[in-house]
Amino acid sequence: MVAQDKSIGKVVKREIARAKQQLFMVNRVQDDEVLSIKNDAVFIIGRKLPTCQFGHMEFKLKNTYSAYLLLENLELYYNRLDRTVDIKGIKDAIVLDPDHQVGIVRFLVQVMEYLVMDRMDALRRFLIKFTDDYKSMQLPVQYYKELNNENVYRSSMEIAGAFFQMQVATDADKSMVNGVYNFKRFVLPLIRRFI
Repeated sequence: MVAQDKSIGKVVKREIARAKQQLFMVNRVQDDEVLSIKNDAVFIIGRKLPTCQFGHMEFKLKNTYSAYLLLENLELYYNRLDRTVDIKGIKDAIVLDPDHQVGIVRFLVQVMEYLVMDRMDALRRFLIKFTDDYKSMQLPVQYYKELNNENVYRSSMEIAGAFFQMQVATDADKSMVNGVYNFKRFVLPLIRRFI
């Protein structure tokens, strides 16, 4: 319907904003309780809101998280119960890619676990060792697959002025893989913040 009549989209957007405003007012949500506001979601810290139904709109509890971390424009939400991390800003299907789950997402889960347990000295040691292993290409190849919407192993080999990409790689391909993206995007910001 929205594709056929753009005014419907404007009404829906306005009504969602109005429902969020009611959610905050009725539940007396304070600024320091608001972690994040999305178009279709509100992230509240520390309590479950008692009133969530406003006319035809209802806010439903979808996820509960133990920790939150902002890395530039990516938001990481950690669920300690199932040791998973949701990343807002990257498609869920990419985050759930099996290569990422045993690679860079596993690294992010470990960082979040240290943070939740408030083990800062252990986190620093982990980051230093991980950085050394990452830079010397000692980790399994899955850690070097770019965690972004391209979701590729970028080659370090140039052919006719262009770098090629691989969808699949093995440890035997590591010498051809350029792991700079994940290092700059995830590892380096964590080092700067916690070391």
